[in-house]
Amino acid sequence: MNIYALGVPYTIIIDDYLPFKQDGSHLFANIGYDQALWGPLAEKAIAKYVGNYWHMDVGQNFDAVAFLNGGPSYYLEHWKSNQ
Repeated sequence: MNIYALGVPYTIIIDDYLPFKQDGSHLFANIGYDQALWGPLAEKAIAKYVGNYWHMDVGQNFDAVAFLNGGPSYYLEHWKSNQ
C-alpha cells in the first residue's frame, strides 16, 4: 500500500491479519457494511508507518486523508461555539 508523509510516497507492505478482542470484535477500525477491508488495512499500514497502533492515539480524519492521497489537508471550522 502506498501512503504519503509530507508529500513523499512510501510503500508499506502489510499482511491481512487484524487485531481482534477476545469476544471476536475488531479492536480498532471495523470492516465496512459491505464487508470492505480497505479501512482496517489502511489503518494497519499507517500504524506500521508510525510504529504501532498505540502511536495513532491522536489524530483527525483529515490527517488520514493526507496520508492516503499525498495532498495537503485543511480543517475549516464552519461555526463557532458559544462556550
